[in-house]
Amino acid sequence: MTTAQVAADHARIAARRPGALAATVLRTRSVHAREVLAEVAWPGHTPADLAGWAGLGPEAGLPPGADPRGVADHARVLAVQLGPTPGDTSDVDVARNLLEQLARSAHRSELQGGHREMLAQLRVLGGDAEGALRLVDGGDVRPGVAASVRADAANPHLVPGSDPHAWAAAFSAALGSGRLAPVAAPQPGHLPDLDHLRVQDPQSPVRAAGRGRVTVLMSCFRPGVELLTAVRSVLSQTWQDLELFVVDDASGPDDGEREALLDQVAAADPRVRVVRKAVNGGTYRARNTALRLASGDFGIVVDSDDWWHPQTLETCLAPLLSQPGLLATRAEGVRVTPDLVLTRPGYQPRFPSAATVLFRLRPVLNRIGFFDPTRKEPTPSSPDGWRPPSARPCTTSRRPPPCCAGDRCPCPRRSSRTATGTRRGTSTSRSTRGGTQRSGRAPAGPFWTRRSHDDFPSRCAGLGPATLCWSPNGTWTWCWRATGVGTVALRHRWSRRSGPRAALVSGWG
Repeated sequence: MTTAQVAADHARIAARRPGALAATVLRTRSVHAREVLAEVAWPGHTPADLAGWAGLGPEAGLPPGADPRGVADHARVLAVQLGPTPGDTSDVDVARNLLEQLARSAHRSELQGGHREMLAQLRVLGGDAEGALRLVDGGDVRPGVAASVRADAANPHLVPGSDPHAWAAAFSAALGSGRLAPVAAPQPGHLPDLDHLRVQDPQSPVRAAGRGRVTVLMSCFRPGVELLTAVRSVLSQTWQDLELFVVDDASGPDDGEREALLDQVAAADPRVRVVRKAVNGGTYRARNTALRLASGDFGIVVDSDDWWHPQTLETCLAPLLSQPGLLATRAEGVRVTPDLVLTRPGYQPRFPSAATVLFRLRPVLNRIGFFDPTRKEPTPSSPDGWRPPSARPCTTSRRPPPCCAGDRCPCPRRSSRTATGTRRGTSTSRSTRGGTQRSGRAPAGPFWTRRSHDDFPSRCAGLGPATLCWSPNGTWTWCWRATGVGTVALRHRWSRRSGPRAALVSGWG
C-alpha cells in the first residue's frame, strides 16, 4: 500500500470529525500525519504540492478542488507543530500564504476564530501590523490574543518607528497589570528589552520584618548576564524581607567570567547567598540544596533568566498573610522574546504556570518533603517536581486532608479558571466519593468545571493551587483558586544560550 493510499484511507475517517485530525496531529507532533492533512485539504495531493501552491503568493486563491476548512487546518499545523526554528521559517511562510489565499478568496467565511487568530499572529510577526489589527478589530478573536497582537503591533522591534510610550501602554494592557505599576517606556534611544525593563513609579519598600520571610530558590548552570537581570528583579521587590539562594549546579571550569559573575551576584546584597555545588545533579537537586539552607516562612522558585515585577512578592503574599488556612498561591505565565514580543502563533499569551507556586515552606516540606530529584523535567501531574504521597480521595475535615498538599492533591474537585481580574461568588457544595466538598467563596458564573476522569494525571494536570476554605458548616476543605491581578514576572521565550524561556503573571483573589 502506498503512502497516498494510506493518507486517503485516513482522510475518509477524519472527515467524520472535522477539526479532530488537526488537534491530534498537534498533540502527537506527528510530521508524517501531514500527508493525511494534505489529502483532506486538497484530495490527491501532498504537502509539497500545497507548499508549491502557497509559493504562488496570496493572490493565487485556493487550489482548484481544495477544501477551505482543510486548507486552514493544514496551515494551522504547519505554523504551530514544530515551534519556532531560528533561521528556518519555511513552514510558517507556507502557513501564512495559505491563510492569506483563503482570506482573499470567495471562501473567506470558512475562516473560523482560531484560523483568524493564527493569521493575525502571523501578520504581526511578519511586520503587517495594519493587517493584523484589522483582523482583531473585526471580532471573533479572543481578548488575550487581541491584546497581545495590539501590543506587538506597537513594538518598535516589529514595526520600526512605533511610539515606545504607546507600546508600553499596550504591553501593560496585554498583561492585565491594572492593579500593579505599569510598564515604563524604554529610555530615549533604546528599544524594548527584557534586561532593561522597568515599571512606572514603583511602590515604596514594604519591610514588614517578622511578618513573613520569603526564601527565593534560584538554580543556574553556566549562567550568562541574564542572571543579573533575575537577581536584580528579586532584590528590587517592594517586599524586602527575603533571602535569595543562587545555587550554581557545578557549571564547570571556564575562563573566569562565570566565577566573576557569581562573585558579582554574591556581592550585590547581604540577602544573597551563592552556593557552588561540586557535582552536577540537575535543577531539582540544586533547589533541594537551597531548601536545606532556607530559613523563611514561605518559599518560591525563580529561574535564572526571569524578571519579576517589583510588586510580585507583595502581591502573592497578601492572601497568604490574611488567610492563615491558605497553603499556596499560583501564577500565570506569559511567554516573551528578549525583545518583549508577546505573540506566539497558536497560543494565548497567558497560561497557568506550574513554576510560580508561592507556598508555606514548613507545612509543605513536612507533608511531602523535597523536590523529586529523579526527573529532568516536570510532569503535568506533578508540575513542580514534587511527588504526591498518595492517590486517595480527600474528604471534608477540620484539618488538611492527609492526601492534600499544594498542587499535588489527586482528589476530584472543581477548578476556577479566570484569565484576569478577581471573581467572587457565593458558597457552593457538591458530593464526592469521600463526602461533600464545600467552599466558602466560590467564583460565580460558569467558572466551575468538573474533572471526571479517574486517572491521577488527568485530574491534576492544569489545575490551580489547592486552597483551604472555611465552609458555612464549620469545616475546612480544599478547593482550587486561579484568579489574576496582573503581571508580576517575565521570562524570555528564547534563550540567548540554548532554548525557550517564558514570562510569568501572578494573581490572587
